[in-house]
Amino acid sequence: MFLFGFMAIVLMSCLHMYRPPEFLGSPSRLYKLTATINEDVNKSKWECVVLTLYDSSYRKINTLQTGASNNMKWAADWYKGRDTIILNSKDIGVYAWRISNKKTLTLISVTNDIEVQANLIFERKYASQNN
Repeated sequence: MFLFGFMAIVLMSCLHMYRPPEFLGSPSRLYKLTATINEDVNKSKWECVVLTLYDSSYRKINTLQTGASNNMKWAADWYKGRDTIILNSKDIGVYAWRISNKKTLTLISVTNDIEVQANLIFERKYASQNN
């Protein structure tokens, strides 16, 4: 009985620790996005935000190492109404990527409108922590 109880606790701990990535659907619904933290053996970008682009069938298209540290606050999401990804990081700033015809993420200039959207994305992510 003790062994069964111990195994149940271990299993529940493992399930609690594993957290599947959250998929963010693009405005066109053609793409999905995850923002995860690099825990690869390559320590050069350890604990940095990684953006992964998928098609609507969850097939990986492209991965981008952002260089944004998870030790600082950050938020990523889609630009309203467009298939453009915005990252707002308190250590590297605001960046935006558009999906090219070749299905790669292409860095674009940050406009005032993207900056405003980046602040909204950030505020939405951390709103519950301010209460």
